Amino acid sequence: MKSIVEISEMKPPDMEREMKDVLNSIKDYNDDDIVNTLKSFLIELRKVTDDNYVKLCVTNMSIISKFSDEDLKNFIKLRMKANSEVPDFIRERDLEMIDLALKKVSDDVRNRISMFM
Repeated sequence: MKSIVEISEMKPPDMEREMKDVLNSIKDYNDDDIVNTLKSFLIELRKVTDDNYVKLCVTNMSIISKFSDEDLKNFIKLRMKANSEVPDFIRERDLEMIDLALKKVSDDVRNRISMFM
């Protein structure tokens, strides 16, 4: 599997394909392992530009918006838990990038994600 930094630098179609694989593979993990994986992603994302971070968030939001209600709700819960467990400077940047990404996704994606935030 490619690193989250490498994936963030890909062109959108390649990024989407890679992230679908990543997200589908971690869906089978237990909750603690998912949180730890997401935390490691957040820590690694310190190395990427804001533009690539937002692009990755937009791609991920588009992908997870197609999850079932139960899977989407659980993923967002675990993603927020991962965010709460990283150092403040990582958490604050992550929240800022999520906010920027929510402004860039379609209304359908934004509404679906917001329903479970």
